[in-house]
Amino acid sequence: MDLVLSLLPLAALADLLNTAMVIGITALALGFVIFVHELGHFAVAKLCGVRCDKFFIGFDVGGYKISRKIGETEYGIGALPLGGYVKMFGQDDNVANLADQIEQSKQLEGSPHAKQITGPGGEKLWVDRRSYLAKSVPQRMAIISAGVIMNVIFAFLFAWIAYGVGVPETPAVVGSATPGGAAWEAGLRTGDRIIDLAGQPNPTYRQLQQAVILADLEAGLPMRVKRADGAVEDFVVKPNIVGLAPMIQVASSVTAEVAQRGDSTTRPFTPAEGTDFQAGDLITAINAEPVASYADIARLSRLNKSEPLTYTLQRVKGDTTESVSVSLPPNPMEGLGVVLTLGPVSAVQADSPAAAAGFKVGDQIVAIDGVRLAGFEEEEGALSDSDTEAALDPLTLDDRLAPAAAAQQSVAVTLQRDGETAPVTLSVIPRPVTWEGAPGGETPASIEALGVACSLSPTIAAVVPGSPAAREGIAPGAELLKATLVGFGKSEAKKTQAPQRISIELSGGKQAWPEVLWALQDQGPDFRVELQMATGEGDATRTVSLKPESVEDAYWSPRGIELEQLSETRRTDSWAERSKLAYNETLSQLSGIFRLLQKLGSQVSVKALGGPVMIAKVTGQSAFEGWGPLLMTLTMFSANLAVINFLPIPVLDGGHMLFLAYEGLTGKPANERIMVALHVAGLVFLLGLMAMVFTLDISRLLGIAL
Repeated sequence: MDLVLSLLPLAALADLLNTAMVIGITALALGFVIFVHELGHFAVAKLCGVRCDKFFIGFDVGGYKISRKIGETEYGIGALPLGGYVKMFGQDDNVANLADQIEQSKQLEGSPHAKQITGPGGEKLWVDRRSYLAKSVPQRMAIISAGVIMNVIFAFLFAWIAYGVGVPETPAVVGSATPGGAAWEAGLRTGDRIIDLAGQPNPTYRQLQQAVILADLEAGLPMRVKRADGAVEDFVVKPNIVGLAPMIQVASSVTAEVAQRGDSTTRPFTPAEGTDFQAGDLITAINAEPVASYADIARLSRLNKSEPLTYTLQRVKGDTTESVSVSLPPNPMEGLGVVLTLGPVSAVQADSPAAAAGFKVGDQIVAIDGVRLAGFEEEEGALSDSDTEAALDPLTLDDRLAPAAAAQQSVAVTLQRDGETAPVTLSVIPRPVTWEGAPGGETPASIEALGVACSLSPTIAAVVPGSPAAREGIAPGAELLKATLVGFGKSEAKKTQAPQRISIELSGGKQAWPEVLWALQDQGPDFRVELQMATGEGDATRTVSLKPESVEDAYWSPRGIELEQLSETRRTDSWAERSKLAYNETLSQLSGIFRLLQKLGSQVSVKALGGPVMIAKVTGQSAFEGWGPLLMTLTMFSANLAVINFLPIPVLDGGHMLFLAYEGLTGKPANERIMVALHVAGLVFLLGLMAMVFTLDISRLLGIAL
């Protein structure tokens, strides 16, 4: 015990030192990107004979700085870490001081150390030969553009080094598609690997995300997919704007290798908890059927979720490999006994049984094989109490259709369709569901066996007899307003912590009930759900606290095994191959930021922008992950800095280039009043932009929605 206690402070100190090291690396890395930008200006200015008075990383606001003068230049680090600058003799970003410069020029007239130049009004001025203003337009253009050029060069170099070190990338393999999302609607599912994305072979998940954000929403994103069974199919996926930017709503995949999360390889309160799964174990078979990837695990788990599963594991111990078997019982599904009214079809999946049968968006399912669903009962053929939850719960409805899917027998689905006075009955052959779908935020309820997603009304259609909801006296007709998860994610090891509370809004058309049902699964004994509902008696509301219970004959396919994220390392010793990869990455980052700026405000919300806090957070996270990810983040940051600085905004390098181009064409600088007005406008714009991104950064840190 004494030994353990003495080691605890050392472990805490090690964590603290590790965090401090990452913070230090992050600061140095971001500072280096700014340094090379300013170095470009400094080096070319020196080559052109310009005297440089200051070279600073950060801004010495109020005189707060660490500096040292070497020769004619003061080198330093300013207190405000928002960039850097090189102060060149004769350069004044405040064009309002031009009159003073003209007055000073008179004192240099005829001096051998001075040179005559043309002023804004065509007048002749004398300036020091080592002044920035004494240099020709091409020389000043070279000085101004050198910072951006250095950023582009170093973006390439960062990527080039990264591909030599090794860059872990997540391949574009579908782990799950969110029901009703663009990928789900197109027909993508677990195990699909995108092998071509709009002409780009074997894209990474990161490249897929970037392509989706910048895609043409009308034309869609063409992709070629290799399915889990080896078949190759072509798709066109049309992204939807979800939140701040376009998405297709797919999650990346995991592997068949057991992972360790925290101190365990299994999740608490699941069949796998406490069993002999070890980090690094490779699942090679389930119930004697071979497993090659996560798609096989998902398929076998889904098809056999009501049966025990025996996992065959390949375990490496030193120089030996052994085979280990672990059996897990089924994982009962948890529920509250509340059944909501199934709403109209909101999406029909391409090439699905529903699409083949002629389902349309807006159709209202009212009965399956003559059994009317809760909320649509008639005296004849009304849904029995025992069938209510199994038929209507979004997480168990597929179970009702599973026997017909296995036998490939048709079922009759009765619909109410807009424009039709009589019900429409369609004959559909359900399909076996062999993949995983996961709700993400506001998600409709999916009937995967048919290939439709349906909205859910917050009105309670039925209450299962004997369920937690029934014991609390909840009655059909009440309208759910909010669900609060109390003790979500709480494990036995964290019993001393205050219960975590997560509130999910259900009113106002929000499609969040599937997320609530998903969250009920595999929770601890202290977990509760507080349901707030309108009772229908005026404005009266009622809140009840329910403890989920197992649903009879309903099972959850995951058994609680932690699996490693799918990752592939891109690394090469070939200089030519590294150069090609680095060139493509740099070009992708440069063009990506240009295209993002074009989409900003229309396709991509300005709320998606991030400032220094987000930049530091992303860089720090990549530093934790290793040198490869850190260098790739610096490639992105350096390319972004190059593009942003070269935008034609006065005060920025791009604005200076614009004025120099005018001077080169006309033979004289732009009019002083125009330059002053444009500089003021540019400064106001940049200050406003900085204030906005700072506000967005702080709101994210505090969890405040803007």
